[in-house]
Amino acid sequence: MAIKGKLADTGGEQYFESDVKGADVPKLKGTLVEAKPACRPKELTVALSDATHAEVTLKLDAALTGKPKTGAEMQFKGVPSSFSKDPFMLTMDAEKASLEGVETEPCAAAPAGRRGGTRRSAAKKE
Repeated sequence: MAIKGKLADTGGEQYFESDVKGADVPKLKGTLVEAKPACRPKELTVALSDATHAEVTLKLDAALTGKPKTGAEMQFKGVPSSFSKDPFMLTMDAEKASLEGVETEPCAAAPAGRRGGTRRSAAKKE
């Protein structure tokens, strides 16, 4: 990712503001590192240089259905909105529809037994 080199270099903030922020970036390929929350996430972190060091945070317009499988290769398109130089992290706004190769599995079912909520005790008669 040539953009990373320019952003990490001196003057990276200026380069981001003038050339990268809000720009139409070509489709990128990376490895899904983490999803927040784990089930039905609206935020994904992706590694580009290797399979473990996250460099891009994708903020999705809609939550994914299910739990995405981390460690899988994916492709995405997004619009840069912010970045941090140290540690390096480029944040991009992305449409759920622009993601390719993201495999999801059903979220774990809620434990059997009581359903959510609290029981109300009967009102006492006086």
